[in-house]
Amino acid sequence: MELSKYPNVVHKEIFDNLTTWDLILLSFVSKNMKKLIKSSQTNRFKNVSRIVYSYGGYRDRMVYTPDKTSYDSINVWIRKKTEEVSILKMIERQVDAENDSFQLNAAGKRYDLESGDQDNCPVLSFLPMNKASAIESIHNCLFNFFGDSIEYHWVARDHKLFIPPPLQNVSVCLSIENLDNV
Repeated sequence: MELSKYPNVVHKEIFDNLTTWDLILLSFVSKNMKKLIKSSQTNRFKNVSRIVYSYGGYRDRMVYTPDKTSYDSINVWIRKKTEEVSILKMIERQVDAENDSFQLNAAGKRYDLESGDQDNCPVLSFLPMNKASAIESIHNCLFNFFGDSIEYHWVARDHKLFIPPPLQNVSVCLSIENLDNV
């Protein structure tokens, strides 16, 4: 189906019914598709003021957008349960693990992407030795899509303390309650 043949109302209706991650994947088709998505979804993306990479805690290994109105400062946000839109879940897998996935080529590297789990959120799986490059690739995809108009936060909690590789425009917040893990 060639979307460019249809009026903007049809584009908007189709894109309104896709998840954020589906729109990001669809934007890989071409630069024109990316422009079409962004122009028809401007109101939706205005509500995205930040993307959070959570490692540990309630939303372990999730990439999500917290509710814009429930964020005052990073200290208040950590203590406050927010409404969010899940974008992606990241998991480490074993070399011999079998799954029902397809290959995603992100920034020249291939990762397994599954359609979703109980949260209906897509799951990106990677080998433990590829963790840093997987996180970097996903961030680059999101950064290329949203640009620097939003904030990016890495939140790591005590038992899963993992500091990411240097990522463009990412603020890091570490919550350490048990110094035995450091």
